[in-house]
Amino acid sequence: AAGGRPRTVREAPDAAPLPSPRGEIEVRDLTFAYGRTRPVLHGVSFRVPAGSCLAVIGPTGGGKSTLLSLVPRLYRPPEGTVFLDGMDVNRLRLADLRRALGVVPQETFLFSTSIRENIAWGCEGGAPEGTVERAAEASRIAVTELDDVAALGRDKSITIFTPEGRVALKIPQKGD
Repeated sequence: AAGGRPRTVREAPDAAPLPSPRGEIEVRDLTFAYGRTRPVLHGVSFRVPAGSCLAVIGPTGGGKSTLLSLVPRLYRPPEGTVFLDGMDVNRLRLADLRRALGVVPQETFLFSTSIRENIAWGCEGGAPEGTVERAAEASRIAVTELDDVAALGRDKSITIFTPEGRVALKIPQKGD
């Protein structure tokens, strides 16, 4: 919060469950700073109706990542500034809030394991039946390419299908 340290993210004692999220996100006059620095966000307001998209663009250091980190409460936003389906995110159970949101980081990272395991990463107790295949299909990765990346030999590649077309990626080996 401006003029102080960011508040520690803790579960509110009276945290409410999030019933069947629709997905509307609203930010109202949000001002946020890290510690005693000047705010990285000042007076930000917008509403994204459920099922809609919003592009957040701006220069490096402009607060884009900070803004997106406040919605799932990776940092605690000031009270009454960030809402999911009309409910202040500070008043929602963290597990419910984070289960309802999907965050795609700016930089991609693959673990040295199978693509299947990379897709399922973060699913408590493993991915539910069919989830990995549906995610692969939705992202247009050929399901036949879900074998172990770490086990692929020299000069091997995987193919990823994107909206722009087919992309083959070489899997580098030690010493390449």
